[in-house]
Amino acid sequence: PQAKEIIDLLSVLEEKTKRFLEIQRAVTILAQDLYQVVSKLDVQNNRKEGTFETKDKKLKFVRFGVLNPEFELKRPSFEYLSYGLEDKKLLRESTFDHTKTPVGRVLLNQLEAIEWTFYDEKGGHYDGWPPTQHWQKEIPTAVKIKLTLNDLGTIERFIALPKDKITFYEKPKTE
Repeated sequence: PQAKEIIDLLSVLEEKTKRFLEIQRAVTILAQDLYQVVSKLDVQNNRKEGTFETKDKKLKFVRFGVLNPEFELKRPSFEYLSYGLEDKKLLRESTFDHTKTPVGRVLLNQLEAIEWTFYDEKGGHYDGWPPTQHWQKEIPTAVKIKLTLNDLGTIERFIALPKDKITFYEKPKTE
């Protein structure tokens, strides 16, 4: 009887460890994406647009992608991302061309809810971003993600964004 109990306990421990590693991996991927967020984007004809927002219950932002020195290759140096809850899963969608359909990747299963809180440099916090139209081209100082999991309850992670916000300018296309 003791050996069976020990084996059962080890099995439970192994499953919990796998679950914690899945959660850690998902949050690490999100944090790595956020550490490379681009604060402003100068697209064709020097038009500026916001690059960080919550929309349709998703967090959407632009980050540095694969480096494209001197714009020699026909691909951008940045990546459009979105994170959201879909069918009880944390879904990361990614594309290098915002006119194309993004590719989705499930990062975490058994997710009941996801909540975002955004902080400005003065410590103010907001449930959505940008909090006003005047902040449309800004990114927050920090993001808190709150994950409600079916099996483990609620987990919160606070992610500070880079102090030196990256500004990226895309070379205008020439015909």
